[in-house]
Amino acid sequence: MENMMKSVNRNNIILEYFSGLLLFFSTFASYAQVDTLSNRLPIKTFSSDQLVKDFEVFRGSLEDYHAGLYWYTSKDELDQIFDEARASINDSLSELEFFRKLTFITSKIRCGHTVIRTSIATRDHISQVGKLLPFEIKILNGKMYMLESRIDRELPIKPGMEILKINEYTTDYLLHLANSVNSGDGFIETNKIKRFERYFPYFYVTRFGPTDEYKIDYLDEQGKKNSVPIIARLASQLNPKNSSQKNLKLSFPDSTIALIKVRQFQNWKEGKKNFRFEKELKAMFQKISTSEVDNLVIDMRDNLGGDDNFGLRLFSYLYDKPIIEFKEQTLIANKSEYFRYTKDLNRTKAIFYHMLFTKKGDDSRFYMRHAETLKPSSPSLPQFTGNVYILINGGTYSTGADFVALMKSYQLATFIGEEVGGAYYGNTSGYLITTILPYSKLRLILPVVNYRTNVEPTEKIGRGVMPDYPIKPAIMDLVNGIDTELEFTRQLINHK
Repeated sequence: MENMMKSVNRNNIILEYFSGLLLFFSTFASYAQVDTLSNRLPIKTFSSDQLVKDFEVFRGSLEDYHAGLYWYTSKDELDQIFDEARASINDSLSELEFFRKLTFITSKIRCGHTVIRTSIATRDHISQVGKLLPFEIKILNGKMYMLESRIDRELPIKPGMEILKINEYTTDYLLHLANSVNSGDGFIETNKIKRFERYFPYFYVTRFGPTDEYKIDYLDEQGKKNSVPIIARLASQLNPKNSSQKNLKLSFPDSTIALIKVRQFQNWKEGKKNFRFEKELKAMFQKISTSEVDNLVIDMRDNLGGDDNFGLRLFSYLYDKPIIEFKEQTLIANKSEYFRYTKDLNRTKAIFYHMLFTKKGDDSRFYMRHAETLKPSSPSLPQFTGNVYILINGGTYSTGADFVALMKSYQLATFIGEEVGGAYYGNTSGYLITTILPYSKLRLILPVVNYRTNVEPTEKIGRGVMPDYPIKPAIMDLVNGIDTELEFTRQLINHK
């Protein structure tokens, strides 16, 4: 039961985090008596006394629950950040203003699984009336590009054109701001950029307020500076992003290469049909075995993570000896006065009930004992014994980053792309606690299990696996649908 619950909740953190980024970036304000968002969304302000109480619950929950709170930022440094933020609450603030203070603090924890969200009321309002930029962006080498339109009509700015400024804000300023407030593991920047790209239209509304029109300064095809107005759109007016729901997909680009795309480490559903990850994975390796290909490419780009048991199972087809994935999994508390502020109190109690299956160490931490990833694994058949190449980027995160770390530590693959978004030596994730701040109703999502990956010390602390071949696509390759990393890998294989 403990195993099952841990796996499910770790997966939920990833799914809720990325869906939660939409809410994180789509916040402007809540209820109020004064200003309005698009003249329809009232903004409520809170007294300094109310905000102080909310801040105490915010800080106390982190200190009581978060098992990796001081992994990258020392207690003294974080205490100073907390104290300075508390001292600055000397007047009433809107939900957005208070939200901004807290996002700055969560970014300093350097844990990508720790997120502060807006109130549910604000989330619901902004999804109905928020006006958004109607195109996707891409960040390459510190520059912002228009990538793809989200509406059917043609826009004045074309895919591939460099954006210099949006209204009065330069792209340099926007990137600096995002890096200051986005959560992320350790000192990794690639994942923060991925999050910024994915939800930039919401990020803009959150930080600067709504607008009916965006003035875009950009460079045209001839490199000439231009400026054009773009009409903002409601979220309901934007075309949905194209994305497959398959969490595993096998293809054969040619007779010598098998390609597995791992979107997430979890079971999935297509229509009314349910697919079990481990069953589909086994069938794929059986098919690879009969095909007799010598090269396997595993595409881990933009893998959001999921069930760590599934990550270990993929590894087991590529290594013929037992391994233990994690050195330890620890928690720091089995009770807290802040239980009563959690979104689902019974669920929170159940989580901490399962801590009875832990052992308290000399350092007063609680050590998990029964998780499958703390025991020697068994190799899976059929084994693949050929050459393995792994495509990675800043979206390779959580369980995805754990799998890549194992492959790096055991020297089982060649890595192509950019630094992964999840830290090499582990992360804090596992069980998920949602604390509701009593007055503002902001929601603090925080993980309570600290995972230490059982790897050799090959990477810097707070960084992700680095590629053997750093490859980034050109903007026009992305616009034209050319997979630069995969094409490079195919050339690498063919010229061996």
